[in-house]
Amino acid sequence: MQASGILLLVGILIPVGDHEPLFANAPRSFAIFWIVILFTILWIVVLVAADAAATFAHGRATVARIRRKRESLENRLKLHRAGPNGQE
Repeated sequence: MQASGILLLVGILIPVGDHEPLFANAPRSFAIFWIVILFTILWIVVLVAADAAATFAHGRATVARIRRKRESLENRLKLHRAGPNGQE
């Protein structure tokens, strides 16, 4: 959600920065404006990397949980197939 809002902001600010009369007599303001835009884009990249890492970790945990459940069910199936005497 945060990345979406920031992307919207960057999408609005880029055309504003291209508006030449706005910064015609203020080169320092122009430079600061674009530095802020670039740092904002860098922040989006950081958010994307953090989201990818969280997704990867969640996926690994989910797969591990599913494998444990599968092993448990396979063991129960073996016991069920063995019958009351414990023989296959």
